[in-house]
Amino acid sequence: MRIVYFGFDLFADCFEALLENDNIEVMALYTFKTDNVFEFNSRVVALAKENNIEVHYEKITEAALLNYLDNGLDFTVSAGYIYKIQVPDVNTAVYIQADK
Repeated sequence: MRIVYFGFDLFADCFEALLENDNIEVMALYTFKTDNVFEFNSRVVALAKENNIEVHYEKITEAALLNYLDNGLDFTVSAGYIYKIQVPDVNTAVYIQADK
C-alpha cells in the first residue's frame, strides 16, 4: 500500500507505526513550518529522512496529489495537518485527530 503522510510531531507515533509496517510504503511527508516552542516537526522530519522519504513544507497542490495518484497512491493519512487536503476520492483519505 502506498501512502502520503500529512502531519507533525503531535502524531509522530502514528507516522512511525506506518513506517514500521512492511505492507506500507510512504511516498512523501507533508508537514509545515513550526515555531519549535509549542509545535514541532523535527521528529517526523528525522524519521522521513532516515527512511529516504521526501519532505515538503508547503501545502500540497492538486497537481502534486494527482501526480501521486498517477504513481500508485492508495490513500492519504492526515494527522494534525493544518491545511485542507482536496482529495478527489473520499475513499482514499484517513484523518487522525486528538480528542479533548
